Amino acid sequence: MFEKMKIRHFLLSALALFVLCSTLYGVFIGKPSKMDPVSDVIFQYIMLGIFPLIWFSLQFKKQKQPLSGVLNIKKVKPYLKDVIILVPTLIFFTYSALWLTAFSLHGLFPNYVKDFLADDMEMPTNNILYGLIVFNGCLVGPIAEEFIFRGLLTKRLSAKTTVLWGTILSSLIFGVFHSDILGSFAFGFVLSILFLKTGNLLVTSLIHVLFNTLVFIMPYTPKFIDIWTINDLYEQMIPNIICLMITTSVLTIYVIKNRQVFQ
Repeated sequence: MFEKMKIRHFLLSALALFVLCSTLYGVFIGKPSKMDPVSDVIFQYIMLGIFPLIWFSLQFKKQKQPLSGVLNIKKVKPYLKDVIILVPTLIFFTYSALWLTAFSLHGLFPNYVKDFLADDMEMPTNNILYGLIVFNGCLVGPIAEEFIFRGLLTKRLSAKTTVLWGTILSSLIFGVFHSDILGSFAFGFVLSILFLKTGNLLVTSLIHVLFNTLVFIMPYTPKFIDIWTINDLYEQMIPNIICLMITTSVLTIYVIKNRQVFQ
């Protein structure tokens, strides 16, 4: 299914929609403000919600394939163990990997790392707008990204190269599109393996949704991963190294146990 879809067609369609939306906004509303939260939310829902839904639905319809072929709720239960193991492991790996990245770069780019650690996204005070942002970040975005990165990119690139290289390349692209490249690469790599294993995007979407939701609403962040300054990089070194070693071991074992997907 995904193997027959063209990545360039998806990108060109997305670009055309982006130009159209920008043009219509400029004509009917005027020059958008860089800090216009309403426009930003609307744009996100169009590009990460409406557009992927329509594009992939048309592609499946063109191939006369039902969406249930890759979104099967009945086939989620056998992989709940994977979900339970991977969600917390990926969360803590991502945090410790972010520490490792910042720790490795701060000697060469101290100002960049300092600003990066201190950067905290401002959330709108409007409850409706806040709810839309949360809904987009915790549900709409994750599901769309699973279709794009695990479905389209992993499968299409695997068909063009090998399954291993397709997984690596799609995960690398996924990492580049996120601020924590190392953690996002590992996240994408593991979820690509799970999709290749299950053929069910609902399983990977469940992990992605839980991951984003837990990170977003986590009421208490453990001190060793709560890093805001350069000093924190040193003070939290030992617990982060321990966390990184444990989570890396778990993910490595998971990849080795499922290496048959690359054959």
